[in-house]
Amino acid sequence: MVILSVLVKAIHFNPPVFNFYIMKSICIWCLFLATMLPFLAQAQSNTSQPIDARLMAKWDKDYLTQMAETNALWLERWTFYLDNAWHLAEYPAEKLTPETPTIHIVDLEHINILAVEATENTKMQWNKQSVYRIAGTNKVLVYESGQAFNQQWNTARGLTSPPKTGVKINSNN
Repeated sequence: MVILSVLVKAIHFNPPVFNFYIMKSICIWCLFLATMLPFLAQAQSNTSQPIDARLMAKWDKDYLTQMAETNALWLERWTFYLDNAWHLAEYPAEKLTPETPTIHIVDLEHINILAVEATENTKMQWNKQSVYRIAGTNKVLVYESGQAFNQQWNTARGLTSPPKTGVKINSNN
C-alpha cells in the first residue's frame, strides 16, 4: 500500500522522473529477455532431439533420456557415431592376413555398430583404422581411426574444414 501511494505521489508531483524509471525498467527487462532468449531456445531444441533406438544396444532408455536433457551434445555425437564411425568394403580374401579378426554379422543391410561391438568385441583405434573380416563374405568392416572420426564429427558440426583432398587413409591393419 505504501508503494502504491509513493507511485501515485510520484505521478502527480514529478511525471518525467516517474516515466524515466518506467522506461529504464522496461529497457532492463527487454535487455535481459533478449540475452536469455537464445539460451532458452537452445535448451528447448536440445531436449526435443529424438533418441536413436540403436543406442539402446549400449545404454538403457532412462540413461539416454537423462543425457538428452543434460548433455545433448554427447547424445548427438553417439548418434553420429552409429553411421559414421565405420563402413563396409569389398576386400579380396587373398589380401587378408590370418591375423585379420573374423566377425559374424547376420544382416549387412541393417548394422548397429554398438550391437556389433557388444557381441563381437570390435573397437575403434585412435591412430589407425581397424579392419574385421565378415564371415561368409568377401567384405570387411572398417572402423575409421579415432582421429579421422573426430575430424568428421567436427566437420559435420562446422567446427573445422574438411580434410585436404589427396589425403588417403590406410585401409590395412
